[in-house]
Amino acid sequence: MPQVFAAEYALEFLTRYLRGSQTAGEITRTVTRHFADELHNPLPFAYALHCGMDARLERAEPAEPSA
Repeated sequence: MPQVFAAEYALEFLTRYLRGSQTAGEITRTVTRHFADELHNPLPFAYALHCGMDARLERAEPAEPSA
């Protein structure tokens, strides 16, 4: 996987993930469609095969500040 593409994909994925409104699988599907439809780039399909569209990442509870 080319590093330039991987960096762009990761930035798009993480930006959407940190917004907190979609699951990892939903984001993978959305980002894959964006790259394929808008940018005519098939590379994200390789990530979609590994991640799976039903993947879910659980958010950790924020750590309480120590005194």
